[in-house]
Amino acid sequence: MVERMRGKVFWVVTGVFLTILTLPYLMAWAAAGSDWVFVGFLINPLDGNSYFAKMQQGAAGEWLFRLPFTAEPGEGSFLFVFYLTLGHIARILHAPLWLVFHAARLAGALALALTLRRFVERYHEKTTAGRLEFTFALCLFGAGLGWLASLGGAFTADMWVAEAYPFFSAFVNPHFPIGLALLLILIQKAERVSSIGEAAAAAALSAALALIMPFGVVVLCTIQAIGISARLVFRQKVPWLAVLASCVPGGLALVGQYLQILTHPELAQWNQQNVTLSPPAWDVVVSFSPVLVLAGMAVWRRRKSLSELLQDPVVIWVAAGILLSILPFNLQRRFLLGLYIPLAVLAGGTAAQLAARKKTRWIRNGVLITSIMTNVLILLASILGAYQHPPKLYLQTSEQAAMRWMAANSPADSVILASEDIGMILPGQTGRRVVYGHPYETTFAETKQRALAAFLAAPGEEMNTARELGATLVFWGPRERQLSGIDTLPLTAVYQQDNVSIYRVEP
Repeated sequence: MVERMRGKVFWVVTGVFLTILTLPYLMAWAAAGSDWVFVGFLINPLDGNSYFAKMQQGAAGEWLFRLPFTAEPGEGSFLFVFYLTLGHIARILHAPLWLVFHAARLAGALALALTLRRFVERYHEKTTAGRLEFTFALCLFGAGLGWLASLGGAFTADMWVAEAYPFFSAFVNPHFPIGLALLLILIQKAERVSSIGEAAAAAALSAALALIMPFGVVVLCTIQAIGISARLVFRQKVPWLAVLASCVPGGLALVGQYLQILTHPELAQWNQQNVTLSPPAWDVVVSFSPVLVLAGMAVWRRRKSLSELLQDPVVIWVAAGILLSILPFNLQRRFLLGLYIPLAVLAGGTAAQLAARKKTRWIRNGVLITSIMTNVLILLASILGAYQHPPKLYLQTSEQAAMRWMAANSPADSVILASEDIGMILPGQTGRRVVYGHPYETTFAETKQRALAAFLAAPGEEMNTARELGATLVFWGPRERQLSGIDTLPLTAVYQQDNVSIYRVEP
């Protein structure tokens, strides 16, 4: 008999999951008070504001993406369609971007919980409901031993590589949990498709995965390539229709996106700057333990069943993720996406077996407690940090008022010169481009960052720099004043309110 999780347990655990994902953001908004405005992100505001900037383009009616953090965006490309779509939804509903973003994030979290349940049940068929529930909770809430490493001053991957962990993924943005949910579905679909209708559904999901989380397609195809190779070696039947339907549409969409980037001058520059290398081996071990150790024990116990082991998608996912993450590729870290899931599924079986013995029964609870501590630390740091109003997470109300004026009154093709923090936030709040605001999405970022620093150090002497950088407006608020020590600029002010001025740069 195939066991299933108890429905009541699933919904209680999932309700707790969604509540924890929501409360810190509500607290951050409440912490703003009357003098501050919470931008909408608690983790990685650099990427978060980039998502808002993409949504702004969708809200303006665009379906083609242009770089928002540079004066030279180039031609539009069919990329980042997910966030463009969220922007269109915000426009249709007349809803603020932050509301659509977080609604999509929570919807993605629910989708991830639902698909994770099916995945755990599928690959733990011969077990009890209690063991399924333990494994599900471990997958959903777990992380590594980064909390322990932090005591020694280390900052390990489980505290910043969000896409590798279900909880962390759902805490930071919507496309991570939705992408992981699609990946979980497609891993199962690739094993069996019983009709043309199911094949068409798998093909549609595959294309959607490519548009939402492109690297998920690479992980999926690698899992299937290893699995097919093993089946051929051991003369097992290959479900070709299922594999092709699950992999080919996404693979073609992925190739199309990559070719757009390589043949687009500005996007090629962005791609060259976009370097996200994997953490060192010791970091990976710490960041995925203790489930890594228990997963290794599970594989070792099955070492005599080599044929079965090499055709198990859960085991193959672990191998594929590790192999891909060490390839000589600038974005190798991205292939760690979702890696905690197969490790936790394997570890859940080992923990259950240990719990069956009286002397080792404590290990299961110990694994769960030590695995959730890093996420507890992330939550506490996010909440306590919000009350300090860090400048990358909050705007002063005067800064927000100036940005609203800019969104309503400045030309759509305006290019704004501002400090780095404001340059990071401004495109997502106004839909206007900036001279510098992102180390990857600003073309020739290091050169422009140095030029911006020179301007802020002596703005009176560097007015030509603003023109050379393509700026049409200068945002001059409390941050810019603090960095430069100068209150006013020798330019024509088009906006002055409280401690913020906006100046026009004459050509």
